[in-house]
Amino acid sequence: MTLPQTAPVPEGTAPAPPFPTETPAPPALTATEAAERLARAAQDQENGRYEAAAAALSELLLRNPPHEAAREALLRLGYCQLRSGAHADAAESLRRFIAAYPDDHRMPTAQFWLGEALAGLGQGQAAANAYRAYLERRPLLQGYVQARIGDALAATGDHAGACVAYRAAADYQEEPADRADMLERLATSLRAQARYDKAVAAYDEILALAKNALYRAEITYQAGDALREAGRTADSAARWNELVSTWPDSARAAEVLPILDEWGLAKTDALTRARVYYWAGRYSDALAVLQRVIDAGPVQHSADAHYCAALAYRQLGQHQASLRELDALVQGHPQSGLVPEARYQRGEALALLGAVDAAAAAFRQCAALHPQHQRAVDALWRAAQVFDESGRSWDASAAYAQAAATYPGASYASDARFRAGFTHYLMGAVRTALQVWADMLPQEREPAMRARLLLWQAKAATRLGEPDSAREKLMQAAAENPEGFWGLRARDLLEGRAFSGQAPAGAFEPALYQPRGSRTEAEAWLAGWAGAPPDGRQPSDLPPAVTDQRRFREAVELGALGDTAAATTAMRQVLTACTDDPYAQYALALFCRDRGVYLPATVAARRLLALSPGEARESAPRLIQELAYPTYYADLVLAEARATNTDPLLFFALIYQESTFNRDATSYADARGLTQVIPSTGAYIAEKLGDSAYAPERLWWPAVSVRYGMWYLSQGLRMFRDNALVALVAYNAGPRNAANWAELSFGDDDLFYERVTNSQPRAYMRKIYEHRWQYERLYRP
Repeated sequence: MTLPQTAPVPEGTAPAPPFPTETPAPPALTATEAAERLARAAQDQENGRYEAAAAALSELLLRNPPHEAAREALLRLGYCQLRSGAHADAAESLRRFIAAYPDDHRMPTAQFWLGEALAGLGQGQAAANAYRAYLERRPLLQGYVQARIGDALAATGDHAGACVAYRAAADYQEEPADRADMLERLATSLRAQARYDKAVAAYDEILALAKNALYRAEITYQAGDALREAGRTADSAARWNELVSTWPDSARAAEVLPILDEWGLAKTDALTRARVYYWAGRYSDALAVLQRVIDAGPVQHSADAHYCAALAYRQLGQHQASLRELDALVQGHPQSGLVPEARYQRGEALALLGAVDAAAAAFRQCAALHPQHQRAVDALWRAAQVFDESGRSWDASAAYAQAAATYPGASYASDARFRAGFTHYLMGAVRTALQVWADMLPQEREPAMRARLLLWQAKAATRLGEPDSAREKLMQAAAENPEGFWGLRARDLLEGRAFSGQAPAGAFEPALYQPRGSRTEAEAWLAGWAGAPPDGRQPSDLPPAVTDQRRFREAVELGALGDTAAATTAMRQVLTACTDDPYAQYALALFCRDRGVYLPATVAARRLLALSPGEARESAPRLIQELAYPTYYADLVLAEARATNTDPLLFFALIYQESTFNRDATSYADARGLTQVIPSTGAYIAEKLGDSAYAPERLWWPAVSVRYGMWYLSQGLRMFRDNALVALVAYNAGPRNAANWAELSFGDDDLFYERVTNSQPRAYMRKIYEHRWQYERLYRP
C-alpha cells in the first residue's frame, strides 16, 4: 500500500504519525462541574437556543457525568433535539433514556416526546404506539393526545385508525371549539375512506355546536362537498342551496352558485343571487340582476334591491347612481326598516361627491328623523368629520360639540369634545381652541380624557406665550391621570423629557433587572387587606379551589410536556374561575412564574393589584409589582439592547404589550413569539442579519424573537432619529405609515399621536408609554 505524500516537516519538529492515534478519554466531570454545565444548557433551552443546548448536553454526556446528571442531561437532550427539528437524533436520545431509566417519574413525558419525534419522521404507527404508552401511565390528557395519534396515523394513510383516535379525542373535549376541530379531522379521514354518510354526520355534529356564521357556512359547504363526492348530487345541492340563501356574503356561496347553476339545481331568488355577486366583488353582475328586479315594479321588489344596488354603484365609483337608488328606497319604501340606513348612506354618497354642505345636512336629517336609531349617533359624528376633512374648522367644531352634547354616552363623545377644539388648533386659531377645550372640560368625566383636554390647553397656552398657565394645566393633567398616557405625557413635558429609545447610562447593568422583592413583605401586605389565609394554609399554597380543577391539572401536565401555549390557555381558565380570590391569584402567580408559564403569572399579579383596595394598591410591595411587570429573558434583552444601544426598559414594555412574555403567542395575523414578528417580516430581518438558519417556526424561540424584534425596533429608532413614539408606530403599523403621520406632526409627539388615524397603533403608543413608566419606576435607579 502506498502512503499518501506528506508535507515537509520543519526542522526540529517531530513528524506526525501517518495514522491517527487513539485520543485519550476526557476526565470525568465532578458533580459540581456537571451541575454547572446542566444549568447553562437549561438556560439555553429556556431561551430557545435548542441547538446550542443540545451540543452542550451531548458533550456533557461524553464526559461520564454522575448518574443523576446523566439522567437529566439525556432527557433534556432529547427534548432540545426535538424542538430544533432533529427528529432522528431526538428519537435515539429518548429511546436511550427510556431503556436506561424505566422507573424514572418522567418516563411518560419521554414517551410523549418520542411520539412527537417519530411523528416528525413520518413514522405514524410507531408514533401512535409511543403516545399510547404515555396515556397508559398518564391518562389525564386523553383528548389532547388522541388528537396527536389521529394526526400521526392520518399522515401515513391509516385513516381507519385515525378515525378511532379522532372520535375519542372529540368525545373527551369539553370546549365546543376543540370538539368541532376534532370532528372536522374525523370527517376528513372518513371521507378519505369514502365513508360519506359518517362524514356528513360528523359535520352535522359540528353544526349543532358552531355559532360563528362564516364557520357554519364552511361546514355546510364541506357537508355538501362530501355528498357530491358520494355522487348524491341532489343532497349536495340541498346543502349548498342552504349555504347560498343563509350566508350569501361567504366566499363559499360564490364558489358553489355556479356549480348549482351548472347542475340546474339552484334555488336562489334574484336578490340573494345579487348579494352573492356583490360580496364576491362582481358588482356589475349584481347590478344587472338587481335592475331586472327593480324594473319588475315596486310591488315585486323590496327596499333591499335599491339598497344593494346603491352599495354596488358605490363600489364602482358611480356615486350619483348610488344616490339615485337611495332616494328611490326612501321615496318608494317609506315604511322599510332600511330607511334610516338609506338616509345615513345618502350622507356618505354626497360626501364622496364632494358636496360637503349637502352631506352634512343629510347626516343631520338622519339624526333628526331617527334619533333613537344607532345610525343617528353615527350620523352626527360623520357630519363633523365631513366638515373637518374639508378644512372648515368652525363648522367642524360646532358639529363635534353638537354630537357630544346630543349623545354624551356615545363611544366617540370624549373624542368629539377634544376635536371640537383641535380643529381650531390645527388651523392656527389657538386662542379659540383653548377656550373650546376649557368649555368642554366640565362635561368630561373620564380622568384620562380630562387629562387629554388639560394637556392640550397647556400646549395652546405655550403657543400663546403663557408659560405659567401652561405649567398649571400640565400639573393638573398629571394629577388627573397619574399612571395613564396623557398624565405621563404631561409629566414628561413638565420635566422636559423626550420619549426616546436610546439607552441611558448604566442601563445594561444586569443587577438592575434581577427580582428583589420579598415574599415575607408581600404576604404581610396581602394579609393586611385580605385577612389571614383560610384553613390555616400558607399564603403561597394553592387552595383546593384551584388544585381540584381538572383544567389546573391539565395545565400542569401540558407545561410538563413543553406545550406552554396550551398550558397558558388552560391556566387562564383557572385564573378566571377564581378571579375574586386574592390568595388564589397570589399563589397562582408564583406557581406559574416558577414553571415558566409567564403570561398567567403576570395576569394573576395584575388581578391581585386590581382586587386590592386603593390605599393598599398604592403601597403594593416590590414582589407583587415585579410579578405584574417582570423582566423575564433579561439576559437576551440586555445582550441585544447593548448591541443596538436601545433602552432595555422600552423593549420590556414592548414585549409586555406584544405577548405578555408568552413565548408561544400567535396572533390572528400569524405574528409569533415574544415580539410578535410575522413570518414575512422575519424573512426580511433574517436576510438583513445574515441568518441563514431562519425558518418561520424559529420566531417562537425567545432568542430569535428578541434578536429580531430588537433589530426591527432599533431600525425604526434610527430611521426616526430616536423618536420612540414614531418608532413604535413603525413597528406596529409599518414604517411607511409612521413616516406619513410623522410628516404631518412637525416633530410634536402629541400632535403625532393625534395625527395617527388608525386606532390600533394609537392604543399601542398609549399602552407602551404606560408600561415603560411602570418599568422605569421599578428598575431604573
